[in-house]
Amino acid sequence: MRGGVRRLLLMAAAPTPAKVAKALDGQAQLAVAAAGFTVTDLVAECIEAAVDAILSRSDLPWDANAFCRIETSVSADAGQLAADALAEAADILAAASRVNKRLLALTAGAAQATVADAAAHLERLVATGFVRRAGTARLPDLHRYVRGIEHRLDHLAGDIARDQRRMADVCPLERAYAEAVGRLDRVTDAVRDIAWLLEEYRVSVFAPSIGAHGPVSPKRIKDAFRTATGTSL
Repeated sequence: MRGGVRRLLLMAAAPTPAKVAKALDGQAQLAVAAAGFTVTDLVAECIEAAVDAILSRSDLPWDANAFCRIETSVSADAGQLAADALAEAADILAAASRVNKRLLALTAGAAQATVADAAAHLERLVATGFVRRAGTARLPDLHRYVRGIEHRLDHLAGDIARDQRRMADVCPLERAYAEAVGRLDRVTDAVRDIAWLLEEYRVSVFAPSIGAHGPVSPKRIKDAFRTATGTSL
């Protein structure tokens, strides 16, 4: 039912793509194109994410009056919410492009494990559909995670061995999570939220000066997974 309500709201009350696209200036449009995205597709994602955000504020409507209340909220708020998301998404893609250039320039053999890990991390963050997956509320966090990769690369030359020790802390925990999720019959929102805890843990390890939001540690992550699933990482 939620999918049907969402579709109706997108058809009946969502802002027009042209109105949302006005949030991007020429420089931002170039950043989007340089990252391999089209403005059209990114705008569509932002509109969908805005409608999702507004729909999440209310229970699903079971009569016409309840639907009309949500429709009114979408008509009033989705345009600005989508425009703000679009501007943030363009900034994220600009940061991702900077990171990609840095990674391509790192050709030293000793740095290749870091390059591979950082490239895979960046791909997870900004692959096609990233706005829809993250949602409007998490886009600033996503931007922070990309800036965390920049910070990591800024400090790589000082101690590659240190970076690899940090990978040894982070990567096994991420693999354990991915494998455990693969064994689940059903992935709940609580389980998905643990992926965001893992991102915060990456920030705390590789870019502590950027700052993780809230206390995070392997123990907290494992405890959260046990609470969400009744199983261990």
